[in-house]
Amino acid sequence: MTSENNFAGADTNALKARLSAAAARVDLAPAELRALVCALVDRMKSEGAPPEKVLIAVKNAFNDASTANHPSREALAESARTLSEAVTWCIEQYYTVEDSSRNELRNG
Repeated sequence: MTSENNFAGADTNALKARLSAAAARVDLAPAELRALVCALVDRMKSEGAPPEKVLIAVKNAFNDASTANHPSREALAESARTLSEAVTWCIEQYYTVEDSSRNELRNG
């Protein structure tokens, strides 16, 4: 799933800010949040960022969102679940293209 086309004009800092703002919203559809996570991953990877730096950026965006809102315990629990999903999306997105290329080399 490449989401770069949806956010082609956004730089890395803008994507981080958008992800943080989106993570703070309770009404945002998971698909929209995932698209932002994937866009940030794609951008940072294209800039040469290693996976651990990308993962930290995603986690920081979620932490910034939860800290800014001073949420209830229930909201914090939901935020933790959403962060867990975002981490999974981040890892999957970072390695998707690489794995596809490897499979093409094996099969080609």
